[in-house]
Amino acid sequence: MRENISHLNDVKGSDSTANAIVDHYPGYIDAFVDAAKALAKLKNAQLQQADKLLWKRCADEDENLRKQVKQYLEPPDPEGLDKVPGLADTAKSAFRSPTVAGRTSPAGYATGPTASGESTSRA
Repeated sequence: MRENISHLNDVKGSDSTANAIVDHYPGYIDAFVDAAKALAKLKNAQLQQADKLLWKRCADEDENLRKQVKQYLEPPDPEGLDKVPGLADTAKSAFRSPTVAGRTSPAGYATGPTASGESTSRA
């Protein structure tokens, strides 16, 4: 595309449309390249999460938590008031382990392989 813009610059003459393209398109190209790189980074993180079956781990942990909580609900058991928050904390801690992409998310969760390239996930 840059070659086309360069060629257009050489032949544009007084054509106002050609001049506008030559003036603006280099910036558009740079913005597109930056956006494409960011999108590729996001897609790679998504694929790494899929490879680690994060969605399955979450569904399994949810199912286990629901089963554990159910024992305090049917029939109602007052001990559940003390036990359920601990069960939820245990389920939540299963996802504080490294999962994807080698960086830390805003919530403080590790997200991928270590600097040595080793995976640190619990999958």
